[in-house]
Amino acid sequence: RREAYEADVVFGTNTQFGFDYLYDNMAFGADELVQSDLHYAIIDEVDSVLIDEARTPLIISGAVSGSTKVYQKSNPMVEGLVLKQTGLINRFVSEAEALLKEEKDYEAGIKLLQVQRGAPKNRKLMRLQQEEGIKRLIEKVELDFMREKRMPEIDEDLLYVIDEKSHTADLTDKGRLSLSPEEQDFFVIRDLSIEIQKREEDERRCPSMGAILATH
Repeated sequence: RREAYEADVVFGTNTQFGFDYLYDNMAFGADELVQSDLHYAIIDEVDSVLIDEARTPLIISGAVSGSTKVYQKSNPMVEGLVLKQTGLINRFVSEAEALLKEEKDYEAGIKLLQVQRGAPKNRKLMRLQQEEGIKRLIEKVELDFMREKRMPEIDEDLLYVIDEKSHTADLTDKGRLSLSPEEQDFFVIRDLSIEIQKREEDERRCPSMGAILATH
């Protein structure tokens, strides 16, 4: 790529230029650099590149010292959590199917919404959603619970909730308890304003303590 950058005109994608820039900033010496000075740029579909694609950051990650030990410790815990949730989901699907046979559609919709929240790619759920009215039933239940601000009731039996739209997964209280029953404070994010206030109060009571805290 260094040879390409030495040309008078360089053609490429914004992503490639971006990653080359990041790699150059990680280089240990000048001999590892690939980019040369770029004076002008012609950007096709500039609004898309600078606005839409800018929402997705370019990230380069590498191995971190000690990461293997952390992974080895955490992986069995996560696997166990997923296994427990899979058992819950399979039970909810079976209960929903039984309720549908008894024509208790709304109760079945609640169970299916729990399945959708905990495992949106569950095969049985996806098969049921192909049946007439099932997807509409789940949407109705979800709207009802959201309107009444009762969604926590849907999630309380789950260990974690998956949000496909935002590509996130969040532990529930039950999931946190399952992962770390003895260290619940590990999942608590401290209120920064309160911590700052405590520190300021300590400094007022003991000015020398402020100097000690500042060094740490």
